[in-house]
Amino acid sequence: MISKYLDAGLTAILILILASAPTQYSFAVGGAHLSIADPLIWLGGFLFCISAAVRILFAKDSGTPFKRILATLKEILPLPENILFVVLISLSFFKAESKSDAAKELFQVVEYVIVAFVLFSKLKYDDKKMAKFTVLFLALVSIVVLTAVLQYFDSSADIMGVKGTFGNRNTYGGFLAVTLPVILSIVLLIGKWRIKIWGLLILATAGITVLSGGAAIGLLFACSLVCVFVSRRAFLIWATIIAVSAAFVLPVLPRHNMEVLKSSVSMFNDEGQVEPRYMEWQASVQMWRVEPLLGIGLGNYQSQIGMNYGVLKIKEGPKEQDHNNLFLVFASSTGLLGLIGLLTMLIFWFQRTTTTFSPYRSGVDSSPASHQQILALGAMGALAAFCITSIWTALLVRGVFVLFVIIVAAAISCGRQSMESK
Repeated sequence: MISKYLDAGLTAILILILASAPTQYSFAVGGAHLSIADPLIWLGGFLFCISAAVRILFAKDSGTPFKRILATLKEILPLPENILFVVLISLSFFKAESKSDAAKELFQVVEYVIVAFVLFSKLKYDDKKMAKFTVLFLALVSIVVLTAVLQYFDSSADIMGVKGTFGNRNTYGGFLAVTLPVILSIVLLIGKWRIKIWGLLILATAGITVLSGGAAIGLLFACSLVCVFVSRRAFLIWATIIAVSAAFVLPVLPRHNMEVLKSSVSMFNDEGQVEPRYMEWQASVQMWRVEPLLGIGLGNYQSQIGMNYGVLKIKEGPKEQDHNNLFLVFASSTGLLGLIGLLTMLIFWFQRTTTTFSPYRSGVDSSPASHQQILALGAMGALAAFCITSIWTALLVRGVFVLFVIIVAAAISCGRQSMESK
């Protein structure tokens, strides 16, 4: 009975985490910035540990104490690649000039990659629960996109101000990069026409508001990947829509989308000078060369990047926010070991989600895709979009990364449950 109430409370907390995730709004606590989802994640982790302990302690066939301990560890331990990632980036702590900044960053990484991932990967997803999460997910994305649409047609807002519930166009583009592949997967594979139409409306309106070139490139590749995994016809329709939109729709929009997207990733400006984002790439490489194995310390990137430009002339005036290269940031902050940890984790996540979706591609029968397979396909696209977009915008930020973790963790959980049922 206790376990039942704990599980119900845990499910409610997970819904609240998902509902509060898509925003960068935060409040300061002891020098750190916490989002609304942060305390909910730690509360959920606490309840999860209690729930796991209760199930083990009061199990009728619990066996010896040693077996109960092993069962508890199996219940609460995260994936090996997640543990490896945290361990490898933790080594950079010893190189950090500011230990407090490194500790804050490590604390947040553990919160997302360990606690939040475990919460959403250990939840049991049946069709009824998946249907409810689908509606909630579509509603959340709709709210963010609708906010961005209002900002897009507001002449008083600048380009960076088309940001939805996020800090700027880059982080908003990152949000779209990890969510729209899931919505496209829903549109292509779900059987309910009302959900299909809802998803199509989100895709169309979101496409207008994408003003970050990196996110656009990531979405173009990821959504193409999703369509290819579904069918050739889906890919041809997608390619036709993209071609028509690029040729006739985007150029006539009031924000001149095509020019904005191009300039946001261009290497040179109109005067032929190198854009600051690429100058920062060079500075990041220079900083990596100083400490190639362990980096200069997790969380110390921003405080030390300015000392690595050398003779490069930094552009005067305000700088565009969130246009870092995630992989160079990790390489320079956590060294080669941290970069290996990040890439290993992302590769294994992609492999696990592919395994979950593969039964649909086997073609054994003509039955429609399940909610689990739809989510797995969307997670594959989200992983691809995350990696590509992160070349221009580091997406390990509040609001975007936690939502990305939720999508991937839920997809991997569905795959594990499918294997267990077989």
